Amino acid sequence: MALATASGAALFPRLAGRPARVLVPFAFAGTAVGLVVVFATGAVSVVVVGAVITGFSTGLLLPTLLVWAVHRLGYTQRGRGTGWWSCALTFGQFLTPLVVAGLSAAAGGLRPALGVLALGAAALAGAVLLGQRGHDEPLTPAADHASGDPAGLSAR
Repeated sequence: MALATASGAALFPRLAGRPARVLVPFAFAGTAVGLVVVFATGAVSVVVVGAVITGFSTGLLLPTLLVWAVHRLGYTQRGRGTGWWSCALTFGQFLTPLVVAGLSAAAGGLRPALGVLALGAAALAGAVLLGQRGHDEPLTPAADHASGDPAGLSAR
């Protein structure tokens, strides 16, 4: 699972030139597919396949979301933006077991809860796909800092 996550993250630099409207739904859809595979079976070998799909997709999702969140920020604000994003991620990791426990209780077990999470990931994929129509800018640094002169010293 960890290798699948690392593999997804390692793929991000090759895909970063694509717009968020492509990468974010792709990663959420992959997460949904992996969760559906885990939800749909009790066979350990198939659960492992679903976990690998989910791990790969979330590995791609994390750097994609981070860069999407900060790519329009100016160079001097990126550290702060990354810090807030990391704070939100860590808080989400804290909440995850509580949410899964609540979903498990409400849905009748862990497997049905994973099905609910798969629906949520699919809904997020669809929402981003619809919400980002017409937004074709790649996930690259803001134009004013693409020159490699983040402090703007060449203009002085």
